[in-house]
Amino acid sequence: MNRSHFEDVMDKLRQEQEVPDIVWERLEEALDNLPRRRRHSGIRIWRKTAAAAAAFLVVCAIVCYSNPVFASKIPIIGKIFEGIQQEIPFSGDYGKRAQQLLGTDTKAAQEESADLQTKQTASDGGIQVTASEIYCDGMSVFVAAQVYVEQGGLQNIPAHSVIGRDAMSYMLYLRGNWRLVGDGEARALTAYPMEGKVMDDHTFAGMLKLDLEGYRQGQGILALELSGIGWDDTAVENITDIAETHQVGGNWNLQIPFGVDPDVVGEIAVDQARGGYAIQKLFVSPYQVAVYVDAPVTHVEKEISRKDYEEKLGLPEGEEAADLSFADYVALQTTRRQECETVVCNQEGRLLSFGDMSTTQGKTTFAVNGLAISTLHVYVFAGDADCVKADGTLDMDAAQRMAVVSAVVEIP
Repeated sequence: MNRSHFEDVMDKLRQEQEVPDIVWERLEEALDNLPRRRRHSGIRIWRKTAAAAAAFLVVCAIVCYSNPVFASKIPIIGKIFEGIQQEIPFSGDYGKRAQQLLGTDTKAAQEESADLQTKQTASDGGIQVTASEIYCDGMSVFVAAQVYVEQGGLQNIPAHSVIGRDAMSYMLYLRGNWRLVGDGEARALTAYPMEGKVMDDHTFAGMLKLDLEGYRQGQGILALELSGIGWDDTAVENITDIAETHQVGGNWNLQIPFGVDPDVVGEIAVDQARGGYAIQKLFVSPYQVAVYVDAPVTHVEKEISRKDYEEKLGLPEGEEAADLSFADYVALQTTRRQECETVVCNQEGRLLSFGDMSTTQGKTTFAVNGLAISTLHVYVFAGDADCVKADGTLDMDAAQRMAVVSAVVEIP
């Protein structure tokens, strides 16, 4: 590429963009200062490289100066969390904690198997998926990734509000399965949400949150095996429900190493019980709080036959399902736990929003969303309880009186 070609390119840009004269002056200075010695082939190569770099930087400067909105949307692999972390569920400052993936050695993969090749990008069906960063708090794996769709159309994805916060998010739906290499069976992804931002008509940057079966520590490798990627489209007419208007099938297989954050608080035993209700334990990390609650059991008089079990699960006569025995099936059908609702606030009474919208016994997950937490107040209600004050904080005195069981937990 020579000087005259540069001028042709710049003249074309002049016609298409309104750019102040200072930009063109800086361009002329850069071109005038390019090396002109041609004694060695290395110098010629360097000059061509420098010229190409100058052209690229000038074009970027012109486009970004003329269109700052566009510039702010350019996704940067390795820093996706920084761009989306305030506009997704389970928001927070991931940038300081997440592990960057591209170009890093994968010690965990080498230890797992000598011939295992970790893979952080995959392409199929006109779609490229690139894992950018990963974070694990021991309870969930959070993956930031970029999805590039060659055919475009992503700007028609509808926005939705993020629960508990004044923020908007966008969503892709993933199908396939995921697992931890060498640790457990694969778990299905069925229209599983990946939430984030539409960067442009072809590019989506988002986060995928995958919940582990229990609290774990150490290192691992996430195997993400996608078979479908879908999204909604507001431009499609004559539909009653928007649900995966576009679906693209393919194979996108990623293997991503991760390490559990050593600074996570982890599990805290609580063991507060009253009237058959119990707050068993908490799990606390910078981005989520999980509360484990038990409730009284009511026994239901109901006759369950072996035939009922086999027909319900579609089993041949005399066989049992691997994941649900006949005895367990009978127990599920003849017992019922009392419904309850778990509410959590911090030391200031500020409520943690539901992350999974669960309002029954078992594990209920809440999003921290950047709240400062030194103390958690946990309340379990057996019925409706309106204890929220006008400013949006929880009336902790009223909640204490109305709760069937409660606990105050200091966070180390």
